Amino acid sequence: MPKKLPSIEYLHKALVYDPHTGEFFWRKRTPDMFLHKGARHTERKCDHWNSKYANTQAFTRGRFITCSIDGMHCKVAHVAWAMSRGVWPLEDGVIIFHKNGDKTDNRMRNLQRRPERASTPYCAHNEIIKDALEWHPDLIET
Repeated sequence: MPKKLPSIEYLHKALVYDPHTGEFFWRKRTPDMFLHKGARHTERKCDHWNSKYANTQAFTRGRFITCSIDGMHCKVAHVAWAMSRGVWPLEDGVIIFHKNGDKTDNRMRNLQRRPERASTPYCAHNEIIKDALEWHPDLIET
């Protein structure tokens, strides 16, 4: 069963994404974005959330690769792709590859779609290097 992801529409309602910097910012939320447990409770929860997070940078603790949006977990690069392209990359059967190898660099020019199988040669290449270093330990600088 595929995991539940926020809708693209909801992403745009909850976040601002800058494709040039790769940064995300939380938008001000409305009461309808919270689970309803009574109007007064929802208003209070919404006000509290907005006073703490609205207009602040999102996904900033440590070096985030994954994130949680209303309890739904996903990769930050996938959120960037979904917000820019209008489709979740998993729905297309692709992975999002970071061209420069830095999985925290979510600028659109650094993200590339790849079929899931296309990542296999990189794994094989790494295994070849690992085998070579086991046979030639003198290649490792100390």
